Amino acid sequence: MEQGDAKSKPPAEHPRNWLAITLIAAAAPLAFLIYLLQRYAVDVPAWDDWEMVPIIARARTGQSFLQDILQQQQEAHTVIPKLLVVLFAGFGHWHLTYEMALSVFFSTATAAGIYFLLRQSVLGPRAIAIGLLLAALLIFAPTYYEVWLTGSDFSSFLPAFWLVAALVVAGTKLSITKKFICCAIFSIAGSFSLANGLLLWAVTFPLLLFTDEVPRWKRWLLFWIVAGALCVAAYFWDYQKPRDLPLFAPAVSPIDYFQYVFIFLGSALVCAGKGSSITMAAILGASGLVLFCGALCFAFSRRKNREFLRRTRPWFALGFYAIGSASLAAFGRVGYGTTQALQSRYGPFALYLFVALIGLAIVIHAESAPRRNPLARPIWISALALLALGLLIPYAFCAAAGVAAIRAGSANNWLGRSAVLFSRALNTGSTIKKTIYPSPLIVRRDAMVLDNLGLIRPALIKTDNVSSIHHWAADGRNATGWCESIAPKGNDMLVATGWAVLNAAGRPADGVVLTYEYPERNWVFFAMSDGISPRPDIAARFHNRDQFWSGWEATFPRSAFPAGARISAWAIDSEHAAIYRLDNHFTDEHF
Repeated sequence: MEQGDAKSKPPAEHPRNWLAITLIAAAAPLAFLIYLLQRYAVDVPAWDDWEMVPIIARARTGQSFLQDILQQQQEAHTVIPKLLVVLFAGFGHWHLTYEMALSVFFSTATAAGIYFLLRQSVLGPRAIAIGLLLAALLIFAPTYYEVWLTGSDFSSFLPAFWLVAALVVAGTKLSITKKFICCAIFSIAGSFSLANGLLLWAVTFPLLLFTDEVPRWKRWLLFWIVAGALCVAAYFWDYQKPRDLPLFAPAVSPIDYFQYVFIFLGSALVCAGKGSSITMAAILGASGLVLFCGALCFAFSRRKNREFLRRTRPWFALGFYAIGSASLAAFGRVGYGTTQALQSRYGPFALYLFVALIGLAIVIHAESAPRRNPLARPIWISALALLALGLLIPYAFCAAAGVAAIRAGSANNWLGRSAVLFSRALNTGSTIKKTIYPSPLIVRRDAMVLDNLGLIRPALIKTDNVSSIHHWAADGRNATGWCESIAPKGNDMLVATGWAVLNAAGRPADGVVLTYEYPERNWVFFAMSDGISPRPDIAARFHNRDQFWSGWEATFPRSAFPAGARISAWAIDSEHAAIYRLDNHFTDEHF
């Protein structure tokens, strides 16, 4: 009889069932993110990746690179990210996709930490499942497309990982000495991951001292201040302000600072892009900040309840981390204008304000009126439903926009990879500048270094002759495309346009290279596409949304080829160093 009763219990009474539901709920957005990266990630150095090339080259050739590891990068000392990059570059060639996998790894570890924080907050299994699902949706959102698609940007996920690790340790039954040591180690690691990692010194161990009854807490606080001061002194030792950054804390209107902070915080729920709403980001960020302040006021009214303060401690720490990150960015970047705050790369910091609100809402709901006053229960249910909708509705829109942005970013990165592949055969500087780095000269130089060391694959194309690379006609199986027109642009320039797809790969062509044929010479490379364009007609034709960015254009001077030459366009498959001649060709009499 007892066995039958046990089997008939509802799922809410079976913690193991709810644990399975929790893990499945959190795994769903993670699995979707992994699918997106597996499909759209491009193995090409981009932006800050190129600054790692000299360090990787020294490490590969057995030279000392410790000074480079310790050297300041922009305004941060990214010691730990640099060490990880050098480590991963030691496996075969330099796999940028390995670094993108690090972004997923640290995000997953952070989500696991959020699960433990929910458990430490003494919540029921149903509340933990809901809280973790909402947190996972934010942590694994495709909205932060720039960060997911850039190898070195895994560093953006490190400070939150160290923070959550410190908060989990703070919630255990370890001795205060061990908690001090662990929090100090994690705070040092956060400080030397990114600049906002310094915030960990303010939101980890000090909050523990505030919420727990710690004997001789003043002495522990003094020890913590000394340790933090030493870390900050080491961090700012020989610090040099980067010349390309605006003035720190410029004399602008306080309203600009507030607007920047609001937009920064709202960037977690608004996908950055041309069609993004700055106003919506500001409203969402300001609303989140107001709700957080309301939770602070509620906690202040319960300040004598140590148990409640311990349960809310990690969520306030996460909220302060997000707000502190927004404030630091405002002081350092408001000189660019408030609209600069809507960057997809800021999402991994801003999202923790909303994760904090989720945790605080659940804890406060469990603490307050419904158990004592049944009439208040509908009010609380309505409030929680409103908070969930306030997160999920904008999240749904920005997630959809994030997927579209990932497709566009992937096409852009494939074009950048093609530009690197042909950088020794012709001038691809304009393409490089538009896609992966502002200085084409640095990319060309460093790409040659990587190529000579065997760290970049396939090997760079070294001559301008088509015979130096695998080439075929676009037969509709491996590739399809068309050079639609070559038209004058200004006095001395021409612009070629068309579309091209790689049928076998299921994506747009990685780029298009233009060649000319002359009686004295075979096909010779002379220009490369320098932009992508949307082609919904091609996506519809192939019944594949990934072909949306299959349009291409190339701008080049008339003097790039001899008079009377025949011009053809070739689709690039940079993954296999192959090209496919598109249908249609032109001679100079056409333009």
